Amino acid sequence: MRCPLCSGPVREADGRLACEVGHEVAEDDLRESTDARLAEALWMAIEALDSEAQVLGLLGRGSDNRFADDAASQAAMLPDFARRHAGHIDA
Repeated sequence: MRCPLCSGPVREADGRLACEVGHEVAEDDLRESTDARLAEALWMAIEALDSEAQVLGLLGRGSDNRFADDAASQAAMLPDFARRHAGHIDA
């Protein structure tokens, strides 16, 4: 868990959530921050896989494009997953 204010680690102590710096974190803020970080990571993965598929497709013209097809297939699966698990953040 990361603090939404400073990205430091959040710990639970005495029934409250706080980072090492001392920022107290509300549960809703922590949930929203975690969802946003997940969404960002998923969309970055989608972009990376799309780019990989394009590059592999260009480099593999006229030959076996199995790796390009695999990257494109993986990239196609992630948007639905991203929308279901962190859908309030758009790329």
